[in-house]
Amino acid sequence: MKQQQQHSFKTISNFQLMVSNLGRNSKIKNDVEHEKSVGDQRRQFEIRLYNTTHKLLTISQIFLSAPTAVQKPKIRAGLKDKILYAIHLVWSVCIYIGLAACIYDESTSSNADLPTVQKPLYFSEYLVYLIHILEIVCRTYRGREKFWIFFALIIDFDCGLFDLQTPISYRSLSCFLRTHLLLIVLHLLSTFIVGFFYSDGIWLSFFRTSIVYLLPNVIIHISLIHYYGLLFVIAERSEKLYALLRQLLADSKQLQLQQSSIFRIRLHLLRSLYAKLEQLTRDVNDAFSYSIVLVYVGSFINISINIFLLYKYFSAWNTAGLAWTGYSAVWTCMHIAKMSLILYYNEDIQNKKTQALHLLSTFRYEDMALEPPVRHFMLQLMSDTRSNVICGMAALNLNFITSILVATSTLFIFLVQYDITFEALAKAQNSGKSTGG
Repeated sequence: MKQQQQHSFKTISNFQLMVSNLGRNSKIKNDVEHEKSVGDQRRQFEIRLYNTTHKLLTISQIFLSAPTAVQKPKIRAGLKDKILYAIHLVWSVCIYIGLAACIYDESTSSNADLPTVQKPLYFSEYLVYLIHILEIVCRTYRGREKFWIFFALIIDFDCGLFDLQTPISYRSLSCFLRTHLLLIVLHLLSTFIVGFFYSDGIWLSFFRTSIVYLLPNVIIHISLIHYYGLLFVIAERSEKLYALLRQLLADSKQLQLQQSSIFRIRLHLLRSLYAKLEQLTRDVNDAFSYSIVLVYVGSFINISINIFLLYKYFSAWNTAGLAWTGYSAVWTCMHIAKMSLILYYNEDIQNKKTQALHLLSTFRYEDMALEPPVRHFMLQLMSDTRSNVICGMAALNLNFITSILVATSTLFIFLVQYDITFEALAKAQNSGKSTGG
C-alpha cells in the first residue's frame, strides 16, 4: 500500500514537472517568436528609412555634407570602405583648397576697387564661408557615428509607434526631401541666369563668382536639409503622439473605474515617447548648433551688405544696373528663407508640444487615481528642457526674428552714417586740394 502511494505521488510529480516544462517551453517559444517578429519589423523600418534617404546622402557625399557608407546600415568597415573613405577625404580637402583659392583671387582682384566701407563686409562674408565649410567637413567626419545614431533613434521610435498600432509611412519624408532639393536647383538656376548677366558675359568672372558664392551655399543648403529633415521627422512623430493622446483621453470616458490601470499604463507609455522625442530634438539642435550660428552670422552679413548696396544704388538709380539688382534680390530672399525655415520648423515642434499640454489641461476625469499621472505628464510638457536652444545663446523660435531685425537695422544705420561721413570728408579734402591749387 505504501509503495502504491509512493508510486502515485511520483507519477503526479512527474506529470506536474512535465506540465511545468511544457509551459516554460511554450513561453520561451512565444518570446522567441515575439523577438523575431520585432526584429523583422525593425529591419523593415530600417530598409524603408535608408531607401528614403539614400539619394540625399549620396548627393551629400559629393558636396562634403556626409561621409561615405552612411546611406546604408552600419557594418564592419572592409578594405573597400576604407579606400572610399580616404578618397572622399582627399576630395573634400581638394574642394576646400580650391574654394579658398577662388576666394583669395576674388578678394584681391575683383574687390580691390571697392569703396572702403564695403571691403570689410565682403571680407567678413568670405571668412564666414570658409569657417562654415570647414565646420561642416569636420562635423561630417568627426560625427560620422551621429548619422547612424539618429537613424537608430528614429527606427526605435517608429517601432514603439507601431506597437501602438499607428501606421508609419516615409512617403511624406521623401516628398519633403525632394521639395528641398528642388528648391536648391531652382535657386541655382535663377542665380546662374542672373549672375551671367551681372558678369557682363565674361566667363572667367562668371565662373569665379559662381565658385565663391554658389558652391559654399550649395554645401550649406544640403547640410541644412539633413537638419530640416530631422526636425520634420520629429514634428510628424509629435503629431502622431498627439493623435494617440487625444484618442486615449476620449476612450478613457468609456472605461470603468476598474480599468483605470490600463489608462495609466498607456498614458505612461505616451509620456515616455514624448520624453524620447524631446531628447531627440535636443540632440539634433546640439549636433547642428555651430552650423546654425554660422548660418545666421553669414546670412546677417550678406543681408546687411545687400540692403546697404541696394540703398546706394536706389539713391542713384540712373547708374543702377538691373542685373545687379536682380542678383542682389535673389541672394537676399534666399538668406531670409534659410533663416526663417530654421525658426519655423523649431517653432512647429514647440507648438505641437503646447498643443498636447492644452489637451491634457482640459481633460476632466472622475477617478482621482488618474490625477497623479496626468499631472506628471503636464509637468513634463511644461518643463523647459531648452531643446531648441543652440550654444546656450538663443532659442530658435519666431521671436528671434525681432532680434535679427534690430541687429540688421542697427548695422544698416551705422553703414549709412559711415558712408555719409566718409563722402563728406572726401569732398572736403578734394575741395581743400582744389583751393590750395
